[in-house]
Amino acid sequence: MENQRLDKWLKGQFPELSQSQVEEAIQLGLVSGSKKGEKGTSWDVAPLKQYLEQLHSGNSLLKVPIVERLEGYVVVDKPAGMHGHPIHLTDKDTLTHWAFWNFPFTQNEFPNPQPTLVPHRLDYGTSGLQIVALTKRAYELWRERFTKKQVRKSYLAWCWGVPKVKCFELNFGLAHLASDSTRMGVPALGDKTRGETHSAQSLCKVIEMKADRFLVEVECFTGVTHQVRAHLAAAKFPLLGDSVYDPEYKKRGGEFSHHLLRAVKLFFSDEESFSLQLRF
Repeated sequence: MENQRLDKWLKGQFPELSQSQVEEAIQLGLVSGSKKGEKGTSWDVAPLKQYLEQLHSGNSLLKVPIVERLEGYVVVDKPAGMHGHPIHLTDKDTLTHWAFWNFPFTQNEFPNPQPTLVPHRLDYGTSGLQIVALTKRAYELWRERFTKKQVRKSYLAWCWGVPKVKCFELNFGLAHLASDSTRMGVPALGDKTRGETHSAQSLCKVIEMKADRFLVEVECFTGVTHQVRAHLAAAKFPLLGDSVYDPEYKKRGGEFSHHLLRAVKLFFSDEESFSLQLRF
């Protein structure tokens, strides 16, 4: 019961932390002792505060190409294998760490523990265009644009299979799988899911064909978690290197360290439109 009380108390003290991060803090011994006070039991969180402050000092070793810098934010080419913000308390190689080191003034803009500077997310293994806010105002502005689905996004993806047509559209609604909330499923195709089913629309245009695979540009009119990966897998065209959505991944020999998905276009307006010319 004491650990349960500590969980709840610590979450109240640090609402920005996820439940898993709260549990990590306890397991790492970053909350110590117990003091009896008039209002009951409390704990010493000074070690946790010191630990969280390390995030704001950034990481000087990270290299992230800047595509463009505008007022209040930068557009970067996020490498595959990098998170936008810390998922675990021990994460030190994120875009947030990169931004805090390269733009120290952001530490005053985002003083809270475990802040996020990215108003939209790219999967850990996905590379390409990512907006990193340098001010709170820019973060809130872009977050609102993405929430209201005002930003069009395009990706390049290498997929297994041989499509019969050069252009096709995928409109499967997506929801979290009942058996694994980290994955998305398609209720219309018989997947057992839980929670809300999100409408998702992806327009696919084949760019290059090889014997057993093809390169496709996917324009997303919605922004559902894992949309491109889940949509193409549902169409029987899983991404190369996708250990989550490709049922044949292990049989293919693990040739790729990450799934081959790259964000190449972001469009909000003529003045705020960004693209990458580089392919995989």
